[in-house]
Amino acid sequence: RSGGTANADVILAGARDELWLRTTSGGQFTQRTAYSGGRPYQIIFDPDDWHTAYVLDSSGRVWRGTQIGAGAEAWVNLTQGAGLSGLRSLEYVEIGGTEVLLAGGYDRLYRRLDPATGSHADSWSKFGRGLPGAARRSVLYDAHDDLLLAGTLGRRVWAI
Repeated sequence: RSGGTANADVILAGARDELWLRTTSGGQFTQRTAYSGGRPYQIIFDPDDWHTAYVLDSSGRVWRGTQIGAGAEAWVNLTQGAGLSGLRSLEYVEIGGTEVLLAGGYDRLYRRLDPATGSHADSWSKFGRGLPGAARRSVLYDAHDDLLLAGTLGRRVWAI
């Protein structure tokens, strides 16, 4: 979506240390040269605006891109100085009007409220008290049932 209009043809794809964008069906992919992160591991869009996306790179850093394909594109490392390690999964959630970015790591689940604001290091906090100390391989949110699922390596799937 962008400006209330859905665009099912948008693709943001990673190859090597590059990002490529396609905005129309059958259209050409264009390289996003403003992106300076590593090899994209996971890419998610802001569900309300496809011009904003989050990329988890192969070094475990989370990048926020704005104005993607709309002009003055900019990318910011949201994990710079935060001391997060081994991030392997991302999920974007909006609960009660608050935007939340979740990142699963080797032994923790982290959250960042209102990911468009705040300093890099101070905006992350541990989340999911009582979860076992196992790698978070996937984090998924089911808005219909208001249920967050955290898949761990060898320790099952946990519901929060």
